[in-house]
Amino acid sequence: MTLQHTGIRALTARAWALLQNNWILFGIMMLETLFSLFLLGGQAGGLNPLLFVLMIYLHLVVLGGWFYQMKRIALQPGYRTTWGDFFSGVSLHAGRMLVGGGYLLLVLLAVMFVSSLAINFVVPAPQTEVLTELQNLAAAGDNQKLWAFVQGQPELQAQIGKVLVIFFAAMGVLGLFLLSIFFWPYNVVLYGMRWREAWRFSRRFMLQAWRPLLPLAAAWVMVHVFFVLSALTGQVLVVMLTYMAYLLAKTLLPLMTLLFLVDYAPEQLTPLEEEPAA
Repeated sequence: MTLQHTGIRALTARAWALLQNNWILFGIMMLETLFSLFLLGGQAGGLNPLLFVLMIYLHLVVLGGWFYQMKRIALQPGYRTTWGDFFSGVSLHAGRMLVGGGYLLLVLLAVMFVSSLAINFVVPAPQTEVLTELQNLAAAGDNQKLWAFVQGQPELQAQIGKVLVIFFAAMGVLGLFLLSIFFWPYNVVLYGMRWREAWRFSRRFMLQAWRPLLPLAAAWVMVHVFFVLSALTGQVLVVMLTYMAYLLAKTLLPLMTLLFLVDYAPEQLTPLEEEPAA
């Protein structure tokens, strides 16, 4: 494999030029976001875990078509992608995306199971009276009294501290794993890989190309930090305008990432496929 280093400025210019002729990519990001907000807005009493899983699967299906559109315009300069390309990409790649998502769910459940076992083994259960009072205060929604009660229970504070240490350790391990396979959906579409091969290739890619990837990774982080900071202002107009810019960046950055991968292993790119005839 040969790595053709592409600077962040050149990547941005190439991606922006492609996006200007293919605003449908931004439109798909907008539609998926609006649909997700619609589903979340209809939930009362917190997010339904099943709905959360279904939203992840829906996102993977969308990525199959979306990345296929990006692949077409990256390999065919001047080509303008269409909804037909999107649905062709879904037909070609959704199956492998969903299988990979299923195994990701198993990894998540395994981490949760192991962390819960560790908590049960390391942290003794609170006394019945303490647990009952906690449940009553939580049910009443009186956070001030709940916090005061916890402050008056040194043993409970120590138990909560141990639970938080285990929880954040588990989330840290899970986060590193997810980071190592960050590129697997791109690999499925660009290189025609199945989920296991795509995971391995993503880890190898991270190890081999980490240095030129740093500016691109910094751009991903800065975009999310900028949006969070704008949301903290509490200004509705600022948040709305920033959110639009955020969605635009979330369209541009995947396109930049895909172009980087096209440069990284051009010899492994699969030919452009067409949707199989019915």
